[in-house]
This record gives sequence, C-alpha cells and structure tokens, in this order.
Amino acid sequence: MKSIVFAATLILLVFVSGCVNYLPTHFSEVSHTTSGFDEFKIASGRWDLNSRTGEYNLYLINNLGANIQVLSVDVTIKEQTDSMDPVTVRPEGLLHIQTEGFKGLIQGEAYTANVVIYYENLDSGVKGLITRGKTTGLVS
Repeated sequence: MKSIVFAATLILLVFVSGCVNYLPTHFSEVSHTTSGFDEFKIASGRWDLNSRTGEYNLYLINNLGANIQVLSVDVTIKEQTDSMDPVTVRPEGLLHIQTEGFKGLIQGEAYTANVVIYYENLDSGVKGLITRGKTTGLVS
C-alpha cells in the first residue's frame, strides 16, 4: 500500500513540476509574495501602441507541498495609471494591478514597466501585497 501511495505521489510531482516549468514568463525582479501565493508570472504579454493597453495572461501559483493551484485570467493594464484597476480573479477576490514608469513605447521595440499587484478578499476586506516587479514585452 505504501509503495502505491509513493508511486502516485511521485507521478503527481513529476506532472506538476512539468506543467509549472512550461509556463512562459515576462516577469522579473519579484521581491516577495503574500496571500498564500508562492509564485507570480505574467505570460503572453502584448502592448498595443494605438490603444495604449496591454493584454496579459496571469498565473498565480499556490504551492503547498504537492497541492498546486494555477489561476489564469486575462488583464488589461493601462499606461501610466495612478490608480489600481480591479480585475476579478475568482468570486471571493479581486486582483489589483498598479503600473508605472513605462519606457520604450515605440512600435516594434521592447518596453518595460514597474508593476505592483495587490489581492483583495471581498469577504474579509483584507488587502495584501502579492508581488512587485518589472514586466517587459514587445510593442505591437
């Protein structure tokens, strides 16, 4: 019985680690995370020079031993915003994204921006910093 449980756990860990490793990311300089999320990644970043908005696929990875939960949500980030734009992550919470310092907004070139991400629990009203860092991508 113990060998069956061990084999199943090993297979699960190999599968999960393979999934996590294949998540592309354009996010760097992560300082720390809270709210139970151990990793934060932005994937598939695209910036539209005309509308001044970018669409991102966000991954919040909750890693508690073998219990890994991946949440994916599409987000619009506005240029040089001073306020946090709320984005629904799941029914009980909001993801707030604050961006500043966009550089390189020339078509065909790379851009960088500082990003601060907050999580708000709608039931308790508690807000916590998830992560801060720098995002990069290409201007389309």
